[in-house]
Amino acid sequence: MRLVAAQPGVSQRELAVRIGAFPSRLVVLIDRLEERGLVERRSGVTDRRAHALHLTTRGWNTLSEVGAVARAHDAAICAGLDPQEKEALARALAVIAERAKLVPGVHPGLRRP
Repeated sequence: MRLVAAQPGVSQRELAVRIGAFPSRLVVLIDRLEERGLVERRSGVTDRRAHALHLTTRGWNTLSEVGAVARAHDAAICAGLDPQEKEALARALAVIAERAKLVPGVHPGLRRP
């Protein structure tokens, strides 16, 4: 949802490439988000066969709520750390993510094996 919010109108195909997911796996995810009223598919501007993805009002609200929960969770977990320790933790996690070839903002379960 964050990627759709960052690039309203992104096609399903473009999104699949961007996150390194199989298009068929992404279609199922988008179907579920659409069923919940969080995302909508619209005909593409240049190609009516392509689906342009957009967050609904409910999707924007949900994304905002999830962000608030994530920030509160982060603050609670890191409450006992001083600023230097937080920076060291962020650096260590960045190294782990880089070595695991994780894509920022993409759940590893969506990526191609």
